[in-house]
Amino acid sequence: MMSRYSIKVGEIVVINGQRFEIANIVGRKTQARAVETGELQDWLTTDLLRLYEKGQLQFTDLLSQAAEPGPDLPPGAVGRTLQDFPERVRAKALRKWKYLKAICPEGRIRLSRTALESTLKTQAPEIEGNSLADPPSLRTFYRWHRTWVNAQMDVRALIERWDLRGRKPHMDYPQRLVGIITEGIEKFYLTDQRQSKQDLLGWIHHETNLANRTLPPEEALPKVNARTVDKFLGQYDRYHVLKARYGERYARQSVRTFGGGVQTERPLQRVEMDHTPLDIQVIDERTQLVLGRPWITLMIDHYSRMVVGMHISFRGPSVDSVLRCLRHAIAPKSYVAERFPEIEGEWPCYGLIEELWCDNGLEFHGKAIEAAAQELGIHVMYCPSREPHYKGTIERFNRTLNHAVLHRLPGTTFSQYDKRLQYNSDDQAVIPLSVLEEIIHRWLIDVYGCEFHRGIQTAPLQKWAEGIALAPPKLPPDLNALKVYLGRTERRHLNKNGIQANDLRYNSDALADMRRRYGDIEVTVRIDPDDVGVVYVLDEQRKTYVMAQCCLPGYASEGMSVEQHKLIRKKARVDYAKSPYAARLLSAKAAIRDMTAAIQAKHTKPGEAISRKPSKLDREAREILQTAPRSVTPEPAAKAHEALNMDRFLSDDWLTDVPDLVVESRPFQQQSLNI
Repeated sequence: MMSRYSIKVGEIVVINGQRFEIANIVGRKTQARAVETGELQDWLTTDLLRLYEKGQLQFTDLLSQAAEPGPDLPPGAVGRTLQDFPERVRAKALRKWKYLKAICPEGRIRLSRTALESTLKTQAPEIEGNSLADPPSLRTFYRWHRTWVNAQMDVRALIERWDLRGRKPHMDYPQRLVGIITEGIEKFYLTDQRQSKQDLLGWIHHETNLANRTLPPEEALPKVNARTVDKFLGQYDRYHVLKARYGERYARQSVRTFGGGVQTERPLQRVEMDHTPLDIQVIDERTQLVLGRPWITLMIDHYSRMVVGMHISFRGPSVDSVLRCLRHAIAPKSYVAERFPEIEGEWPCYGLIEELWCDNGLEFHGKAIEAAAQELGIHVMYCPSREPHYKGTIERFNRTLNHAVLHRLPGTTFSQYDKRLQYNSDDQAVIPLSVLEEIIHRWLIDVYGCEFHRGIQTAPLQKWAEGIALAPPKLPPDLNALKVYLGRTERRHLNKNGIQANDLRYNSDALADMRRRYGDIEVTVRIDPDDVGVVYVLDEQRKTYVMAQCCLPGYASEGMSVEQHKLIRKKARVDYAKSPYAARLLSAKAAIRDMTAAIQAKHTKPGEAISRKPSKLDREAREILQTAPRSVTPEPAAKAHEALNMDRFLSDDWLTDVPDLVVESRPFQQQSLNI
């Protein structure tokens, strides 16, 4: 989890390279004092958020710089993410963080030493996963708390730095061993026989020994230990493990949340997330062809019932759509006034989320989602399977969006097929995706946000304003860091040409410096799907990400997305195929092949056979040559030359000529017959 900041009195911000301390906040006006000169300047809070969104404002801390890049690093450098640490180191840090979040989620310990010691004992079985586990001592917990608070609640401050010394652990299991372990878990362990982990380990050892009997000694499979088996078991969802071993009822009881309903006290305390297809057919703005039903990914704040994040695309639910929606939810939304000037209101929702509730879809269980959530300090909570009422707020809103907006637009598909009757959705479709996005934005801000909501007894926008007045939203220190943490991770090779990604080449002075120090190496790259103009590359020695720009001048300077880039490349290939250059290219290649064949035929010796596909006679001659040799009398050279002419045997009556064939046991004859 990165450091968390908000616009409040006492915070230190860097605006265009100059440090300011926020001195006073009155309404929507913020007064900041320059640290170096003491000069006071007045700002609107919306202006500060706009500067933050453009990357011209960063939060900082005069006392703690534990997780921030050093001053000697290039501009745009971002601290190493939690995912970049080894698994063992990350697990220890997250264990400490769980204790801190359970006891003092806001950073302040409100318990006496006796009550704190009792609470640690209560939380230990759940956090440690063992009812007999010992909790940390009070002295240890206070040390964790001091380090955590001084680093602005950054989970990376809890990492034991000594663990990074020496050789890094490397786990590389043979594919056959992975198959044995997976088979043992799914066919032996995940059954109602409830075999123990020790029995599972014995089963794996037995199968490994059987496999090693058929393998050479140098390829023998290694013997795994209990820790390795635990790592593989950790990849399985806890609910499905309990269901396979103890039944569905026990599994539901184990993950069930008890209480008198969900109660939230502040915005972003609980945010629910879901995907749904929109009940409308969308057309292409250029060709007017029907493209189909787009998908929308939504995040809604349970406290205010206000939508905080949204992403619309034609791709189904995926990790990419989740990360994009999460980024949209966290970032300020000042783009609304520029992109949709006819919308009267503002979309004031932004900030880091405390708890994100979602279902058990595969896209929510990806390692990229888990790593991003841990880095941002977000608790990802999974609802039980087939229990949609656990996130009823977002489920109800999806229905409201379709019924109140989309079912009234031309091209709607309605919620059920039988409700269409004689209505043809494809024939009535006239709305392109860009217009649909504007309609949804306007409805969210000017209609839904201002409408009285029975669940909260006020308008969602009013409820949000009341909540953030008491608990201002938290923001990451730099928006560039958000692009890194929520970007797609890939491994690429760094060479003299920079880095190749998205079928584009990226380079920068920082990359050139890395290559000067390390040479041609494989590096970790974070790619922002909404901007192919830049990528972020991990400098493992300095523990930071550096920026690299696209080397194609003017191509991706306006924030081009990955989808737009792919569409442009596809169109370029189609246009090229229709151009005269493509036909000229094919014609030239054919002419070169014919010219080469003519030259080869010209230089072929008269008695030298041309290599071709074996004929029926070739196969018959091969059978004769494979029989026992017998003495034959060589014929004159003219007849021998005649025997090399294969055209006489290509007629339909070639079988009658086989007895007249004289086969001499000479190597060049075998070659001439394509043996």
